Amino acid sequence: MAKLARDIEEMLDEAMATGRDFYDDEVATSVHYVASDDLFVLVLKSGRRVVIPREELQDVAKLTAEDAADVSLVEWSSVVEWEKSDIGFGVKGLADGLYGNERWMKQLEERRRNIAEEMQQPA
Repeated sequence: MAKLARDIEEMLDEAMATGRDFYDDEVATSVHYVASDDLFVLVLKSGRRVVIPREELQDVAKLTAEDAADVSLVEWSSVVEWEKSDIGFGVKGLADGLYGNERWMKQLEERRRNIAEEMQQPA
């Protein structure tokens, strides 16, 4: 039992020394809508910044810029929410690039592929 206690103590010491938590990429410290670029900047507790164009977020893409700007963090900063529009995304999903349901993501991938192909064609 003493060996286990020492192992746990070492793990805790290491975690405290690095100042990192396992969930640092699942919790945001802020979310902002940048109207001039029509995108969101999500800042994670880890310090990582996730930039998401509004048109890539299912249902949010249909909002007006004014409604899109009314965004906040809820559920202990683990959910990005547009309360008036009843839309929400988990921070972890957004950080992992999940911007909607399976069908939406397939359509988004297809749009991205088409844009990439157009950019590669000679003028």
